[in-house]
Amino acid sequence: MPARLVSQRALRPTLGIGLATLLALTVQACSTLSMAPPTRTTDAWTNPLRGDAASIDAGALAYAQSCARCHGEEATQPGPAANLRLIGRYCGRLDDPTLKQRCTEDADAYFLKSVEDGKVRLDVRHMPGWKGQLSTEQVWAIQAYVESRRK
Repeated sequence: MPARLVSQRALRPTLGIGLATLLALTVQACSTLSMAPPTRTTDAWTNPLRGDAASIDAGALAYAQSCARCHGEEATQPGPAANLRLIGRYCGRLDDPTLKQRCTEDADAYFLKSVEDGKVRLDVRHMPGWKGQLSTEQVWAIQAYVESRRK
């Protein structure tokens, strides 16, 4: 049987030092991360046009021009892209008003960010960003229109 080049007993201190160093580096890296949630105002993330009839009409026009080709005509038939009516749909089922508001804010923020920045997955652009082509008000109007098409 071949003799070991390094005995197990000699490896123990090295292994212990290596683990201690790894632990120290992990703690140091985690301590530099900011764990505080980003500051935001509720108005910035909540759709102010939700349920407004004039905004829904304006959203229908903007949707037809910018979204229908991929997301389906009149937001009722699925197109090759995601069904936008599903975004935030679950929020309406929540009973807790605080949780419902937070859910709605998250869905609104997701919708706005997705439209403005587009969608890229695995370095493949699935949706172009519309920032600079659609105003924030137009994006909110589109979302109000899409939500009005839910069944």
